Amino acid sequence: MLVAVMKLLIRKVDRSIEIPLWEDPSSGIRVPLSMVKSRRMSKTTYGTIYSKYSFKPRKLRINERGMWLKGRYISYNCSGLLLAFLAGVALSSGLPLRKEGRWKKERRSCSNWDSFDSTTGILSGVDIRQLETATYYNFYS
Repeated sequence: MLVAVMKLLIRKVDRSIEIPLWEDPSSGIRVPLSMVKSRRMSKTTYGTIYSKYSFKPRKLRINERGMWLKGRYISYNCSGLLLAFLAGVALSSGLPLRKEGRWKKERRSCSNWDSFDSTTGILSGVDIRQLETATYYNFYS
């Protein structure tokens, strides 16, 4: 059962979004640079160009009359808004909404693709050769 689910998920994955090992896992598929199928170099940074998905949250507009959402003013918790400002979450452009937004595909450049701290995070104790083998076995065989 588990193998069938894994195979189904791998068929549905957009394998063209190959991202560096240190990038956010929700942005694409983390692969070693040696496994990137089509490498292109930036003429300005001389780094490897890649695409990634990033989440762009909708923002709640704030002005002196209150909060503005979808063309209407809504009531809000003044204490909560103050805490959001103090925490650095509320920005001059508005307050990001947790559940609303969209995924956007972006192009980036990277000169340190394979660098990651092997003592922390999801890649803890993993050698780059082991990662290359696992990537090849799971996605390209």
